[in-house]
Amino acid sequence: MTNIKQAIMVLGYGDNANVLQETIQILDNENIDFFIHWDKKFKKPRLKSSKSKVQFVKSADCKIKLNTVPIQ
Repeated sequence: MTNIKQAIMVLGYGDNANVLQETIQILDNENIDFFIHWDKKFKKPRLKSSKSKVQFVKSADCKIKLNTVPIQ
């Protein structure tokens, strides 16, 4: 059976990332990676994960081009 990789994108801000850290701990899995953009007005939080990759990205990296297909 093939494992499907999943990515979770988080846009965050503020001085408290407790909810995000708790979410990472609950979903911590080698098949789930977190990509986080933290508002530059605030200090980036220190986030821990034992299995998931946690990566901070810049705002330019967050732009996603969506292709839409009409429903028939």
